[in-house]
Amino acid sequence: MLTVHGRLIEAWEHAGSLNRTLEALPDQAELSRRNAVGIGLTRPELSVLLAHAKLALTQELLAGSAINGDWAQEWLLDYFPQRLRESWREEIVSHPLRREIIATVIANRVINSAGITSVFRLTEETGLSSESAALALLSAMKVSGLDDLRGALDGPEVSWDARIAAMLEARRYVDRTARWLLAHRSSAEQLVTHLDRLSEVVKAVRNLIGVHLRGGELARWKASASRFAEKGMPRQTAEIFAGLLDEYAVLDLGDIAAESAVATEVWSTVYFEISETVGGDAILNAISGLPRQDRWQTMARAAMRADTYALLASLAFAVLVMPGDDRIERWSAAHAAGLERVRAMVAEISSAPTSDLAAISVALRMLRELVSQSS
Repeated sequence: MLTVHGRLIEAWEHAGSLNRTLEALPDQAELSRRNAVGIGLTRPELSVLLAHAKLALTQELLAGSAINGDWAQEWLLDYFPQRLRESWREEIVSHPLRREIIATVIANRVINSAGITSVFRLTEETGLSSESAALALLSAMKVSGLDDLRGALDGPEVSWDARIAAMLEARRYVDRTARWLLAHRSSAEQLVTHLDRLSEVVKAVRNLIGVHLRGGELARWKASASRFAEKGMPRQTAEIFAGLLDEYAVLDLGDIAAESAVATEVWSTVYFEISETVGGDAILNAISGLPRQDRWQTMARAAMRADTYALLASLAFAVLVMPGDDRIERWSAAHAAGLERVRAMVAEISSAPTSDLAAISVALRMLRELVSQSS
């Protein structure tokens, strides 16, 4: 994270909102030295960034108009104790500092839950405003059921090592879901409304992960759950956190399938079987292995990952609309040649000692061709 912390400090310096010397933050030479030896920022330095991130986001929200919407009222009301909400609701809603309260509460929620650099990374990668990034992260927390996930870690049977590892995984999930929302919702209002359907999709798939995953993807999920459990948490809880990114993977298809009134059990089965058939996990793992030393490498990784998920969803939907319970077998037979090419390329990528951008690009091109042939 030191590289992105450095970019964040530079951005604030350029905007005139932070004085690196006054705040006793390391200069570029010191950041480079630490990066070379694998050392990050100290806790006092991170505390400075945490405070600035919250202040900056609060100001961005106040400068925008999104928090004027009816959706934000719940954040204002939740700020006050229940007895005050019950007795003085109208007075709270018309409070002269209501916008400031809403902005502060949302900024704290986003930065505390998603991380110091979460909003900055989204704005850097998408070119959208901090306001849009914050709303996307806020909605991603709702869609993912972040509060429920946290609640699963509250018991004394969960060790601190396990909690930290699980919440880092949850942050990755929220981060990717926020990117998905920004790519599929065109306005601030759409980012924070009509989320119930997506939440229901996620909740339904969460209960099906262990049943619908196949082959290598099932083995990967079981191994990940075992690692979480070994850190100190119940196996059932470990399985939930091990499957978070699999839940994210189905957002594309779930959005389409919901409009087509296809049962979750049906499209979820098709999606995961198709992903295993074409080597979806292997492609995604190779993308995760690409370097991310600067903004452009990070953006390239994110774009390739999004393309992979979208292609898998398109492929699964093409199979899903075929009639009959043996649709996957018939599709595989009809596209045997294209499948063989994709599998051969994926095998080559998987056996390579390091991830290669060119090879992954070729694999994605082959996957696009398979989607085109299946449509």
